[in-house]
Amino acid sequence: MKNSVFSFCLLLLSLPTMLFADIVYQGKRVQEWPAEARPTFDNSRGAPQMRALMKTTATTTQSHYAAPKGKIYSLTLLVDFSDKAAPVMVSEVEDWLNKEGFNRDGCNGSVRDYYLDVSNGQLDLVNEVYGWYRAKHPKSWYESLPGYTGSDSLMKEVFAYFDSQVDFSRYDNDKDGTTEAINIVYAGAGETWGQGLWPHSGWSSEKRDGVRLTHHQMTDMPGKFSIYVFVHESGHMIFGWPDLYWYGDYCTMGNRAHDLNPVAINDFYRADQGWIPFVDITSEDVDNVTDFEVTKPGEFCYRYKNPARPNQEGLVWSYVRNTGRNKVLAGSGLLMQHYDFSIEGNSASDKLGLRIVHASARIFGRDLPRHHLVQWFQNGTQDYRHRNARRNSHLLHRRKLHRAHIQFFNTSKFQQCR
Repeated sequence: MKNSVFSFCLLLLSLPTMLFADIVYQGKRVQEWPAEARPTFDNSRGAPQMRALMKTTATTTQSHYAAPKGKIYSLTLLVDFSDKAAPVMVSEVEDWLNKEGFNRDGCNGSVRDYYLDVSNGQLDLVNEVYGWYRAKHPKSWYESLPGYTGSDSLMKEVFAYFDSQVDFSRYDNDKDGTTEAINIVYAGAGETWGQGLWPHSGWSSEKRDGVRLTHHQMTDMPGKFSIYVFVHESGHMIFGWPDLYWYGDYCTMGNRAHDLNPVAINDFYRADQGWIPFVDITSEDVDNVTDFEVTKPGEFCYRYKNPARPNQEGLVWSYVRNTGRNKVLAGSGLLMQHYDFSIEGNSASDKLGLRIVHASARIFGRDLPRHHLVQWFQNGTQDYRHRNARRNSHLLHRRKLHRAHIQFFNTSKFQQCR
């Protein structure tokens, strides 16, 4: 009981940076999309790749998550209320989502710019915008309903209103009968986490123009522009990435580190998409390793698969530099992560599908003393990063991976870490 209370208190300490958005499936919050609802994408039937925009050639890989390439058309529907009028014009929203170099209110580019950057030009997310529609009820009405019934009600209302104006089949980019990206942006700020219109990625059984409108996301528009929420929710909706609670600042699917210049997608997810290459390390490589050179940030992701569970679990590492999209990070260096696809999302501090390996080599924090556990729960927050950047950083702060860093790569150590 004491441990449960202690864990709950630690979670509360983490709320300001950890908890922002949700995945909602059939009215219930879930850690990640269940198997039957996972986003998929068939690139053999999708849009042609935009080679003029590519900084690197797409890497062929069997992706765990949906991995669309090329130009993806996304639909954005705008809605306001009698008690919260539209704060900006449609043309301004179009710029926010699509304009190269968008910098209103301090934004580092548009949503389109963000995904072009992190994908090395391999994903061109183009949003087509319609609106504003005035909702049937005041915003306060939708916000007051239990759970996400308010957002479900608004979603159906918005889809019905725009049905005569929009060809929803245009947003089935791979022609599999299901749309990939439908966004509802509403006037005003989200109010209560887990209720009403709180920003989230959701699911519907709606069918229009011959396609199913399954995955969608809802983002608020308080009046000033920022791109974090839209970028984050698109990560759930398009790719199927989970919320990375207890992960830190090292990915936009983790902490809400910066609204105007969101942190890049972590290199493991980027490599899974084929945006950067995996470099697979085998047991033989580990036995004979001298140095692994990792001096080019964001260009390679090294991977060692657990020999006992090669399709489920492994370690990955890459060099991360605190510039550009990662400017908010406290330092630069090697970042090592442990993944386990058999774990559903990051549902608890001791049950993480993707976690950071501590630079101390005391892996994953599970057996750390109590005061270290506090730091584990708070990793990546502003106070923690600045107070402990040198002493307890997750980054290895060097550009070579030596044998000493990978002594735990054998199967028995993997079993200890699970």
